[in-house]
Amino acid sequence: MAGSPGPRTLVGRGPQRQRLHDLLSGLTGGRGGVLWVEGEPGIGKSALLAALTTEAAERGVTVRRGLAEELAGQSPLRVMLDCLDPRRTLDPEPDRALLPADPVFARIELLVGEAERLCGAGPVLVVVDDLQWADDASLLVCDRLAQLTGQYPLLVALGSRPAPGRPRIARTRLVLAGRGAEVMTLPRLTGPEVERLAGWLLGDTPDRALLDWIAGAGGNPCYVREMVGAHRRGSDRVPPDRPDPGQVGDLAPPVGLTAMITDRLSHLSDEARTLLRVAAVLGVEFSVAELSTVTGQPPSRMIPAVEEAVAHGVLVERGPALGFGHGLIRQVLYQGLPAGLRAALHRQSAELLDHAGGPVTRVAEHLLAAGGTGDHWAVGWLGRSAGALSRQAPHLAVELLGRYLDDEATGHSVRGEFEVELAMAMFRIDRYDEVDRLARQAAPGTTDPARRARLVWTWSYALLRLGRTEEALRTAEDGAAHAARDPAWRARLAGFRALALVSAGRFDEGESEAHAVLAEDLVDPLAAGYALHTLSWLPSHWRVPALALADIDSALARVRAEPAGRDLRVLLLGNRTSALGGLDRLAEADVSVAEMLTAADALGVPMRVTMSRLTAAEHWFRRGRWDDAAAELELLEESQLDQLVAWRLRGRGLAALLAVHRDDRPAVVRHLAAVAEPDISAGDAARSQCFLRMARAEHAERDRDPSAAMAELVLLLDLARDERHDQESWLPHLTRLALTRGDAATARRTVLEAGDRADTSTERAARDWCSGLLDDDPALILAASEALGTVGRPHLWARAREDAAVALAARGDQRAARLPYEEALSGYRDLGSVWDLRRADSRLRAHGVRRGPRGARGRPATGWESLTPAELRVAALVGEGLTNHDIAEALFLSKRTVETHMSHILAKLAVRTRIEIAREAARHEPGGGEWRGPATPLSALNS
Repeated sequence: MAGSPGPRTLVGRGPQRQRLHDLLSGLTGGRGGVLWVEGEPGIGKSALLAALTTEAAERGVTVRRGLAEELAGQSPLRVMLDCLDPRRTLDPEPDRALLPADPVFARIELLVGEAERLCGAGPVLVVVDDLQWADDASLLVCDRLAQLTGQYPLLVALGSRPAPGRPRIARTRLVLAGRGAEVMTLPRLTGPEVERLAGWLLGDTPDRALLDWIAGAGGNPCYVREMVGAHRRGSDRVPPDRPDPGQVGDLAPPVGLTAMITDRLSHLSDEARTLLRVAAVLGVEFSVAELSTVTGQPPSRMIPAVEEAVAHGVLVERGPALGFGHGLIRQVLYQGLPAGLRAALHRQSAELLDHAGGPVTRVAEHLLAAGGTGDHWAVGWLGRSAGALSRQAPHLAVELLGRYLDDEATGHSVRGEFEVELAMAMFRIDRYDEVDRLARQAAPGTTDPARRARLVWTWSYALLRLGRTEEALRTAEDGAAHAARDPAWRARLAGFRALALVSAGRFDEGESEAHAVLAEDLVDPLAAGYALHTLSWLPSHWRVPALALADIDSALARVRAEPAGRDLRVLLLGNRTSALGGLDRLAEADVSVAEMLTAADALGVPMRVTMSRLTAAEHWFRRGRWDDAAAELELLEESQLDQLVAWRLRGRGLAALLAVHRDDRPAVVRHLAAVAEPDISAGDAARSQCFLRMARAEHAERDRDPSAAMAELVLLLDLARDERHDQESWLPHLTRLALTRGDAATARRTVLEAGDRADTSTERAARDWCSGLLDDDPALILAASEALGTVGRPHLWARAREDAAVALAARGDQRAARLPYEEALSGYRDLGSVWDLRRADSRLRAHGVRRGPRGARGRPATGWESLTPAELRVAALVGEGLTNHDIAEALFLSKRTVETHMSHILAKLAVRTRIEIAREAARHEPGGGEWRGPATPLSALNS
């Protein structure tokens, strides 16, 4: 075969080439985008993407390219690692946590961060071909990169077969297309285009007989090239076996094409064909080092065979690697090998790559493809590598360890280690029921104390995740008894028991167990950390946040330097955020939130990420950074919110509360409908109902049903004091509702309850606010408002301002009422709280007070004035040239939250690049709309 058309001689692809040129022009001008190229096998997707890559490199664009392969389907992120981190320099911190984590989540953040770093230096093109073979984690990275294309000069080009059989691919295509990705479907060539291609390949005008024959190619360029190549070689004409358009997605190429590719390969030397058969086992793309290792030939000896294959277009250079000119050629070679020989070659490749120091995931891929058991070398390799494989590719580990666990070649001692690593791999991918079944069978026969303790630890936590607390307690107790010869593990399991007891509401037992752990002479740091964490959870400590904070800080000091304590550290930072908030140390809590989110993302445990985002959302809500709170909730999928009852109550409740304040009725109804009537009895569910009850109360009041609103808040009042949260937010609201309905008894009760716990400025302000409402004392309400503003609670500051204005107006002092009324409106506008604006207007209008000519107005839907305070902060920092990572650090946010804000900014400003945002920021005063605390002193209102 003469070769294939180069990037500038793609026949019949003029409009597509022009579109690629336009996309690259936009990219070099700072505009990103997503291109999805799809078509049947052989239609020219790879050639078109190669043309895009070539032109991009000529324009000075940084190019990163990856090729998905069927063999690597079980290896998470394989194609994206090859694309963005080929030297594997971005490996996350080794997972040595007691609670196994999925490393994929941490790696995803590192890869997205690497793409962002590259974009900071100039335009970037990321190309991923054969996406139909990509693993789910790589598809998630593609989705994340697609979101960045609106923020950076980043073009993501993806090639895939049409109508893929995997639902995940189809879903990714649908999502990206919905976000504006351009889908380019390559058509078959027309008759004149086929004639032009044949003429180019021949270097002459094709005769009519040849044209009639290649018409059977159905306009598929790959088929045309193979048929013309067969003609040039003078081979017997092969029946065209024109592929059915409905079957082009099948794995096997058409019979006629197979015969022609086989014929083409027959013209190569024996040495070249042998080399290519081995190369086919390695995949569509491979390194020279891999090929040398598996063939046992030094690169110098492979030169003639490789050069021959390249000259015939069978192999092509792909950067430092080699690859087949088309995946169909590799497929024909691979499927032409007898099944037994394929398996033997995979098995040999695994061993040789291991001896050469190859990655454990690559070795595991070949072992998996080899199939079978009874392999002593494979058992030995797994014995050495199971831990690393479980950490790096848990799905692969589950498959291989499960296969070899009961194999006769697996000795008893190795089997015990396999069981532990298999349990940890299953835990990493949330297969807790399988952890339970495996550990239930394996634990009795595991005699090594440390190994049994590791297994029991994982098993106990799996049971806890399944909500089977009593079983988890019994399992941990039994494990501690068997770990008598290992003091560290005995103490850790006792620490787990203490935590589980407190989680179950058995506070006295949990406290006693925790103190017993801390009383050990040489207490293990992790065991001490869990014991202190347990003590910080006790109601007696949460009633006094300073005590809880002391426990938490002591625990953090024990585990901060312990790699095995990474999971506990995330928990502690979340609780530290809450404790600091309870002490009005909100600026310190901001820092704690940022540290918690970073630690959770690095850990890679989905449950911890969800918990951290919920904690961050609640903190930002209290701080008045409602857009940051909404962004954190927006990043959580509904399945994550609904995973645990407490999370559903917290997440749905807060989302509904934000929606009702912003007058988004459909969202309110959706979130409230997703939560059944919760039990108000003691436990996590009771403690998690605050935002839900507040949302229901606000929603009822908005619908002019104050009785229903009051009933929701009375339920919170009936909870035990240690189970109440955010009293400062709802006690004044309940007081007002009770007085409106003439229920003085309930109003007096709220004042008593507010005064019972008034240790901090916020708590004292809530007490004074309630008292001011009961005694009709606007000066006391205003004093409470100032205190809340000083602490940094803008929404409560504005609501107290509103109540004071109403009290003044009700006395007939409309002049004095106007200033706090206008300030309340301004605060509500900054928060985007449409419902609060309407309520305040209605209440003050009843007393003859209306907005002034400069009163707060609703925020427009588009343009610079539509940006919320959080978005203004982000836009200003974009104008200063900061990356998303830098902005996240400056604002104590996660990078994902900043990405969410960026998407909203781009949509509201109707721009497509960061450069355009920076231009808009330069035209406006930065930082507008940001909360700056109370603006009017009490003396001004009394003057």
